[in-house]
Amino acid sequence: MKRPSVSSKQLGLTVFGVVLLLGFALVVSRSGPLAPIQVTVSRAEAGTVATSLFGIGTIEARRSYFIGPTAAGRVQSIHVDVGDSVKAGQVLAEIDPIDLDERMRSLEASYARAQSAVVAAEAQRKDTQARSELARLNAKRYLELGEKRFVSSSAVENKQQELTSAQAAHESADANLLGARQELNRLKADQEGLRQQRQNLRLVAPQDGIVTSRDAEPGSTVIAGQSVVKLIEPESLWVKVRLDQGRSRGLAIGLPAQVSLRSNLTAKLAGKVVRVEPVSDSVTEERIAFVALEKLPSGLTVGELAEVTVNRAQGGSLPTLPNAAIKHTVQGTGIWVVRDGIVTSRDAEPGSTVIAGQSVVKLIEPESLWVKVRLDQERSRGLTVGLPAQVSLRSNLAAKLNGKVVRVEPVSDSVTEERIAFVALEKLPLGLTVGELAEVSVNTVQGASMPTLPNAAIKHTVQGTGIWVVRDGKPVFTKVAVGDTSLDGLVQIRDGLHEGDVIITYSEKELSAGSRIKVVERLVGSKS
Repeated sequence: MKRPSVSSKQLGLTVFGVVLLLGFALVVSRSGPLAPIQVTVSRAEAGTVATSLFGIGTIEARRSYFIGPTAAGRVQSIHVDVGDSVKAGQVLAEIDPIDLDERMRSLEASYARAQSAVVAAEAQRKDTQARSELARLNAKRYLELGEKRFVSSSAVENKQQELTSAQAAHESADANLLGARQELNRLKADQEGLRQQRQNLRLVAPQDGIVTSRDAEPGSTVIAGQSVVKLIEPESLWVKVRLDQGRSRGLAIGLPAQVSLRSNLTAKLAGKVVRVEPVSDSVTEERIAFVALEKLPSGLTVGELAEVTVNRAQGGSLPTLPNAAIKHTVQGTGIWVVRDGIVTSRDAEPGSTVIAGQSVVKLIEPESLWVKVRLDQERSRGLTVGLPAQVSLRSNLAAKLNGKVVRVEPVSDSVTEERIAFVALEKLPLGLTVGELAEVSVNTVQGASMPTLPNAAIKHTVQGTGIWVVRDGKPVFTKVAVGDTSLDGLVQIRDGLHEGDVIITYSEKELSAGSRIKVVERLVGSKS
């Protein structure tokens, strides 16, 4: 039988089809889903990293003054306005004295009368002193005459009685003079006190400064301690900056900083950290610091936002990588490494007016710092005073600080379903601040030895809490009574589990009684 001949046209189509198929395979292998993943690589090199802290801050005045009266009154006049520069001792405002001037004139008249009373008492004393001296001489003369029998004894007794009366009158005059002088001193003190009250109605600047606020106008009624005018010292301006607690390790006084004002972001102003607040913000998870500028720029205003970069000291020489190379996965924090071609974070200033009970200074005892921790009520069985604990501060999570539970609050939080405990640290670390967040692990007392299972094996169904047990190659749902749970995901089984039982931990689908199962080492796509 003769084979049919292949035409050149068929041969050309065949060759073209083969070339097209090879080209398609080449394209798919290089750019399609079968293509290798393109990556860039970095070599780990030893070096130091100049770590910096960045935060947003606001311009504030370190020293500000709230100027107001020490007694209730009505504002008579205000001599300054917002933005005015004032000198120390300059009158800023005046309070209406009402009848204070009349009372001062009344006291002046009383003081003058008291001065006259002192003059009269001194004259009376001189008179009684002279009478007493004359009576003494007459009594002495009559006593000598009586001894010589020139006068009768009754005459001698009369002169002695006159002497006694004159001496009593002199003592009374001394007492009257002393009382008049004391009354004069009292009126002088009242006059000085009233004059001081009159002076207090003139509100004066305690320091050189700038007026930032007028909180009352003439005719307004103000109470004691209420601010009428607010001042700040321009030279005391600094930046209050908030920094992430997770990256604030090493934050200390004296660190250099760079400040960029929102009004001029291109200008870098040099400064340094002059205060680190001992109280952190537990809501925003930030620490608070204050940066003083080496030179204050012109036109700086209170409340302006600023970008602050605090330069921390360089650490030791360690391998370094770009931040983009660090990967955070369910397996943990790591990097992809190429091996054999296979890919594998003060209340008032001097001169300010305060009201009764208003705080001027707040204090804490540094040695009394502890950690207030909230624990799930459901897992808090066995929580007692004295249990050991480990604490990791947000600013240095790698460091494990030892401590123990020193108080368990008798009142729990019914809203968040948590119990509250306090943990004291064995040794307080440097730079610890109030309000910093911390991770706390409390080690409860181990109970009796019981069977344990991974938490994933526990199933909560309409039938109750139980586990799937393999019996005769089939899954059987068995109810169990669970006990305590550990932080690593293990659960104690108090009842329902027998020795030798094989329990299903993970399944790729929901199980039911009688389902066909196949036991494998791991599920496809599982990270475990």
